[in-house]
Order: sequence, then structure tokens, then C-alpha cells
Amino acid sequence: MGLDVKRARQEGRLAYVVARGGFKPESTFAVIAAYLAGANGVVYIHETFRDVVELPMLPLQLDEALAKFARGETDEYALAAKFGIDIHHLEGVGLLKKADGRALDDLITALLDIQRG
Repeated sequence: MGLDVKRARQEGRLAYVVARGGFKPESTFAVIAAYLAGANGVVYIHETFRDVVELPMLPLQLDEALAKFARGETDEYALAAKFGIDIHHLEGVGLLKKADGRALDDLITALLDIQRG
């Protein structure tokens, strides 16, 4: 989805994402990924009123500290300091993989890839 948004924008088209049913956490993640990819907005149908609701574009960008960590330009101690948390909590908040504290979570890596294009 994120790459489709990027491609549409590169081709000069407006890119809107339709947030359909599903679980709220997954939908939220998809909407954030769409905004990071440059979506112009998100629309959905309100489940009670059945009205189309448009969420305006949010100019989001992942913190550069995550990209530096992914490129191996900094370590987990600098990452923890950047976010103001203890190094052991980087896993707990989902930034680092639980099995390998030296790697970003796969979903964070995917968002970085979407943001980079």
C-alpha cells in the first residue's frame, strides 16, 4: 500500500487511502504508513452514521535517529537516549526486536522503507 501511494504521487496523481474494516490497531498502522508514504488523505465510512469521513493529510516523518540506527551509524544506547527511555525499554515499546536488541522491529523497518520510497 505504501509503495502504491508513493508511485501514484510520483506520477502526479492524488493518493487517497480507503480505511476499510478490520482491527483498529492494524487500520491505525495502515493509515500511518499511508501518511508516511505521502497520501493526500484517508477516507472511511462511519460505521454508525454511514457517512463518508475524510481525514486530512498529516505531514508525518519518522525520527532520523531510527534511520541512523538502521544504517548502523549509531547504537541502541544513542537511540534510547534520543527517545528518553532506558535501553531495555526499546524492546518494550516496539522499536527493537525482542529476539535481537540490535535490530529494529520489522514494522518499523517497513515504515522506514516506505518513507524512503
